[in-house]
Amino acid sequence: MSNSFSEYLFDKDYIQSRSKLRSKDCSTRLMYVENEKDQNFWTKLLGEDLLELYEFSMANGPGCNESNVRGKFRFDRYLDKANSHAVFALDFDHVLPNASSRYHHFAENPFVIHTFGYNKESLTNCVANIICCLKSFCYTVPSDKDIEAFLSTYSSIIKLYLVKYVFLVNEGEAPYEDDDFHRFIIPSVDFIRKVFHDNDWEQFEESISLAEASLDQIVAGRDLDNIDKLFRSHGMTEYNAYMFINGHKVQQLVIDTIIAEVKKELIDKAIDKAKQDGFRGSPLGTKIQEIKNHFSEECNFNTLRNSSHCLVKDDLIKKVQEQFASFTEAD
Repeated sequence: MSNSFSEYLFDKDYIQSRSKLRSKDCSTRLMYVENEKDQNFWTKLLGEDLLELYEFSMANGPGCNESNVRGKFRFDRYLDKANSHAVFALDFDHVLPNASSRYHHFAENPFVIHTFGYNKESLTNCVANIICCLKSFCYTVPSDKDIEAFLSTYSSIIKLYLVKYVFLVNEGEAPYEDDDFHRFIIPSVDFIRKVFHDNDWEQFEESISLAEASLDQIVAGRDLDNIDKLFRSHGMTEYNAYMFINGHKVQQLVIDTIIAEVKKELIDKAIDKAKQDGFRGSPLGTKIQEIKNHFSEECNFNTLRNSSHCLVKDDLIKKVQEQFASFTEAD
């Protein structure tokens, strides 16, 4: 696609004319997202009323037929065309000043909206959303486990290691690949189960200390301020650092492991209560199946998490909303 054609494609006048030709109800603005599932996510974050201004585009957007490339990277060549009528909404994914050609678009173009945290899953698994969902994730009485304390402790342990590793990525000096980094920074499922019950983080703290020490040999006292400032500008604190590593992996290995343990405890308590209430034999078997079906069908946690709007309470989401409002309110 030539530069002249791409300029025409993203031109405000062209987009407005296109909408008039298609339908009087057709939006005069486009929002480019990674895939079809993203429509619900961004609508939830930015509000249905605001997004009445925009028509989502992904399958029919520029580049969709180029080697079947989908997702955020097929938009790279067009990010400099972003404007109030052609907005891009993407994951942050550790886009860094020295390590990514995409950085200046994220940092300088207000019409390239991003998640501030690592990706969409990072925001969906914010503390506010998890706690909100857990209130409905029960048979009769919700769990009393302190999920916020668990995630805060985890974040405080990994924060400095995360900053040092990302600093080295930005400098082109990272000693290992991203997958290896995530194997170090995300505990094993067995450990998550254990620490969820006994709150003993000592083994993981030692593991992170060793990994951090190996980076210290390369960092060698250099100033980490630029990367630290970048993270702080995105809203990272010692209590939410888990939202700045791969959200897919955090959800699968950390959050979902915790939820499975919560579910097991709640089912066991509900069964014990049924026994105390006098259920025996076949009626007890029926009651047990009813309890299990309730968690799989009536309050499936993944469904609760993806449909909940409580994530809008998180400070990172507020940053996304502020960025979007900065140009929609101006219009």
